[in-house]
Amino acid sequence: MWVKDNRNPLTEKDMEFIANYMDDALREQLHQELALCSPTKFVDAYVQAEPDFEDVLNNELNISDNYWYAVVTEGDNDWGDGSYDYDEAKKRALDYSMDEDSQQYIAVIHDGSDGTADPICVREIHFSDEELGFIPVQVSGEIKKMTYAAVCHRLGFDASVSFVDVKEDGKIGFTCGKEHECRSLMQAIRKNQMVPTDGLFEAA
Repeated sequence: MWVKDNRNPLTEKDMEFIANYMDDALREQLHQELALCSPTKFVDAYVQAEPDFEDVLNNELNISDNYWYAVVTEGDNDWGDGSYDYDEAKKRALDYSMDEDSQQYIAVIHDGSDGTADPICVREIHFSDEELGFIPVQVSGEIKKMTYAAVCHRLGFDASVSFVDVKEDGKIGFTCGKEHECRSLMQAIRKNQMVPTDGLFEAA
C-alpha cells in the first residue's frame, strides 16, 4: 500500500497534489481506464506504467509502497495491531511479550495494491529469548520463560525497585530488604507456586 511519510494511506487530497508531478497524458489515460479507483491503486498503476516515478514519490514526496508490520501473538493470526514503522512495531512486540504464553512476533503484511485486496503475510519475524528479555522461572514444578517485569508484577512488587532477584536456576530471592519485605515476598512466592532461594527462606 502506498503511504505518506507519516505512514497514513493516501487520500484524494494527496492525489490532487501528486497529480501535479505526473505526465498529463498518462494520467488522463489511466484515469479513463481505472475510473473511480482508490488513490493508492491509481499510483500503483502509474508506477507500473512509468517505473521512474517511484523515485519521485520516494525522494521528493516522501511516499512509499510500505508494509504493515502486524504485532501478533504466537499461535494467532490477528493482523490488526501493529504499525507501518518497523521499529515501532518491534518495540510493541517486545513490550507485549511478558511471558511465553503472550510471546509476540511480527507478521509482515502486504495489503494489496489498492488496500482492499486480501492481505498477504510475506514474512514472519520472530525474536529470541534474549531480545524478549525472557528469563527462566520455576513455576508449579516447571520452568517458565518470563520477563523480569512479569515476575515482579505477578508477585506484586515494583520492578523498578529491583528488590526481587531471579536466580539462574529460576528460584526467587531478594537483593536486600527488611524482614517484613522478605516475608511478603515469601508469601507471594508460595501463592504463585514459585520456588524461593535458601537465602530468602532463612531471611523470612
